[in-house]
Amino acid sequence: MIPGAGPDDSPAGEAAAAPLPRGRHGLSREEVETSQRSRILDAMIAAIDADGYVEATLTDVTGRARVSRKTFYEHFEDKEACFIAAFDDLFADLLAVARSAFDGPGEWPDRLGAALATVLATLQDDRLVARICFVESLTAGPRAARVRNTAMGHFGVLYQPDADGDVTDVDRMTAQMLAGGLADVIYRRLVDPVPVDLRQLLPDLLYPALTMRLGPEDARRTAERLLSRV
Repeated sequence: MIPGAGPDDSPAGEAAAAPLPRGRHGLSREEVETSQRSRILDAMIAAIDADGYVEATLTDVTGRARVSRKTFYEHFEDKEACFIAAFDDLFADLLAVARSAFDGPGEWPDRLGAALATVLATLQDDRLVARICFVESLTAGPRAARVRNTAMGHFGVLYQPDADGDVTDVDRMTAQMLAGGLADVIYRRLVDPVPVDLRQLLPDLLYPALTMRLGPEDARRTAERLLSRV
């Protein structure tokens, strides 16, 4: 998992966070609620890992989290709301990884290449995060799909070379279109029955973005230079 985003290397079927001790434990109500929420989210991720979102049940989630159904509903409206909270945590970490790479030194093409390579490597290393963010989020219901679409749009910042200057409506539209393409390319590879190393998608994501900004010839030369470093 992306650090801090979900379960650790606990055995399958167990939530990462330990249950609260029985009896008097001296914890505040806030600490108890934080522990419960963390265990429920970890349990949701573990249930998806085992069965997928559609087949995961609240009984499974509460059993893994070692909380009652009443406690679950004190934290989340329903199963979809719980999924959205887990998705938000995982995607926020993924976006932070991308932004960190993008904010590094160099011109925009170099920073874009670094960010895309980092995203793909991160998803390749944790295919469960990839599944939840790009695939399961489309099966979790209409609210989750809307949250997913909004989240994917945040990748648009990577495609705006002049983000610190004047950004036109065309710039924003182009960035959003490229961000949507990124999400679609990754989704299609994840649902393809033939396994693929996600890092191999870098040319597919890099070249179109460079072409729209630099033109085909400069884009080809720049892409070759960037890919030679990876």
